[in-house]
Amino acid sequence: MNVLKKHQIDSLKSFNPIKTNNITLRQYQIDIAYECVYNLSAYGICYIASGMRTGKSLISLSAASIMFKNKEN
Repeated sequence: MNVLKKHQIDSLKSFNPIKTNNITLRQYQIDIAYECVYNLSAYGICYIASGMRTGKSLISLSAASIMFKNKEN
């Protein structure tokens, strides 16, 4: 498994994972998505423990989008 280093995660932060007409992630959601990417690349697992209606689905989709974007480069 290719493990992303912290500086690689930081360089990806310029990439906005979801930017559509009606959806904009809050800063805490973006931070969690990037942490998820790091945990997935380092450990192969990420568990998002957050309250109801905090955007866990969007966070996980954003993490997948970030990882897909990293694969293209």
